[in-house]
Amino acid sequence: SIQTYGAKQNNIQKVGGVAIIPIVGGITKRPSWWSVFFATTTTLGIREAVAAALSDPDVHEILIYIDSPGGEVRGIGDAWSSIMEARKIKRVVAFVEDLAASGAFYLASAAGEIVVNPTGWVGSIGVYLVVDDVSENFARQGIRTHIVRSAEGKGAGTPGVPITDDALHTWQHQVDVAHGQFITAISKGRNMGLDTVAALADGRLVGATAAKMRGLVDRIGSYSSILGELVGRNTPKVVAKQRALSAAQDRVQRAAASGNYKRVRGQKIPLTIGEMEEAGIEY
Repeated sequence: SIQTYGAKQNNIQKVGGVAIIPIVGGITKRPSWWSVFFATTTTLGIREAVAAALSDPDVHEILIYIDSPGGEVRGIGDAWSSIMEARKIKRVVAFVEDLAASGAFYLASAAGEIVVNPTGWVGSIGVYLVVDDVSENFARQGIRTHIVRSAEGKGAGTPGVPITDDALHTWQHQVDVAHGQFITAISKGRNMGLDTVAALADGRLVGATAAKMRGLVDRIGSYSSILGELVGRNTPKVVAKQRALSAAQDRVQRAAASGNYKRVRGQKIPLTIGEMEEAGIEY
């Protein structure tokens, strides 16, 4: 059976002891106006979903379903860390259906295993920032923008203000720092050398076969096959737990129906099976 329960941002499906956490569409830290028109996933929601799956005693393995072009840098690192911590406690598998690009692959790398479908694409390892200099367009319209600021670096990028070399240098540094965090995360998550990851971080996507050859994914398969595998592994655990629970409930019911009671603070309470066995009472 399929059960759905929610973290505040993401819904988790639970199938036979496997929690399925979706990462679909663009990735943002919090819900935005994009969410009204397009499929999106929030990194705060991912963290909540992972925590919910970890705290659920009926969940034995976590399957992260990914079909995403990536998204903003904010929040990615914390979501990655939550998945990395989760895999120390429960098995975590990432399944890529068609696309895990940029930040989506960042997150996938935290799983203990990555499976991609045969037509899937992964990678796009890198970071970029778009800066438009519209100051000349403003000038042609007779608009001159002034910034009243406390320091030279404040207000950089304000529409209508010329983009300076110093501002570009600052932004390039920020991109480089984020990129370094990206490849370090993949190196740790995939257990690959930092130089190896850096060589693969050319911003391009690679197909399933090439991704497997380069160590970016572990195997190629279908969603139904990996889900069936995980559910199959957990079916004995689920059945055993259900049987144990049923047996415990049966013992309680038999004890209550036996008519043997004890008094506790003036109240009649049914004897437990153990107490009846100790007293030699048949039930």
